[in-house]
Amino acid sequence: MLCVVEESRDIVAIEKTGEFKGRYHVLLGAMSPLEGIGPEQLKVKELFARIEPEGITEVILCTNPNTEGEVTAMYLARMLQPF
Repeated sequence: MLCVVEESRDIVAIEKTGEFKGRYHVLLGAMSPLEGIGPEQLKVKELFARIEPEGITEVILCTNPNTEGEVTAMYLARMLQPF
């Protein structure tokens, strides 16, 4: 199981719950077309490169509940479908 977060500080918040027992992937931001931030500026390629070699069968998208976070989550969900 892999939890995808926007920033490393998000890991701290999830770890405080004590509920998640998997690995993390930090995107280093969220997509924001108005600011010129697309998947190329984030660690999206690195995420896809981890899926098969690490045997990941489940990805949890933990993006922020704002427009940028929702856009990022929808994009990732669509791109992860083939896996």
